[in-house]
Amino acid sequence: MFQLKIMRMLFVSAVFLIAQITGLHADKNPYTTGGVPAVDKKWRGKEYATAFQVINTGKVQLPTLRDEMGKQVIERMTNTGNFVYYTNKAVPVSERFNDYMQLQNSVNSILKVYVARGAEGEMLHEETIKILAFSLRVSAVGINLVEEYLPLIPKDERYKRRIKGYKLMKDGSTRSFVELSTSLDEKEFYADHDSAKLVLTAMQDTLPTFSKWFTKKSKSKLLSRLSSSEGDFDEMNARLIKNMIIMLQAEQGATPSP
Repeated sequence: MFQLKIMRMLFVSAVFLIAQITGLHADKNPYTTGGVPAVDKKWRGKEYATAFQVINTGKVQLPTLRDEMGKQVIERMTNTGNFVYYTNKAVPVSERFNDYMQLQNSVNSILKVYVARGAEGEMLHEETIKILAFSLRVSAVGINLVEEYLPLIPKDERYKRRIKGYKLMKDGSTRSFVELSTSLDEKEFYADHDSAKLVLTAMQDTLPTFSKWFTKKSKSKLLSRLSSSEGDFDEMNARLIKNMIIMLQAEQGATPSP
């Protein structure tokens, strides 16, 4: 009888301990308890929109790379594995595009929060760079979706309005890429190797996609900006710029510079 009581006591203690450990684990993750979506699952538009709302309303502290839990949020937020839904052609492109619009708007809104808080003096340089580079990849996903969706647009009474929206998106995407190349002159922003590498790698990877929407004029402007910036970076990052220059020269039919 005594042994049975001991066994029951040990069982209750074990259950209590597990509950305490579980509770402590939850308490140590202020982001998920505050409403940020789970970081161990892929995010789509809804999750990004939720993350923005929670961050923007101050329900949680702004995630930073200095904090382990905050780092997990940023890593999930900028994980290109989240794009798998948007490239899945088994899902109707109209559904993917509608979800994508929520993704793009939310990522841009989150980026604006980091830029604004950084301008107020908070140390958010690495986080801002990481989200900026990711936003470029988000835009490239959008270009591919639009190109896939465009031939399917019904030529009804709303056709002209949709085409107008397409042209606005095209112009905006083109302008954002060229303007980003202009920002390469801001040496303080790209002072460290890793920051420059992150943005330049994203630019190099997405250039073939963006280039589909570039006009001849915008390509020339971009080529000029990249050429003038090449000498401002270390050898590895200068190579990334050189790769983009070669791509653009090849598209223009020019002989690539060595």
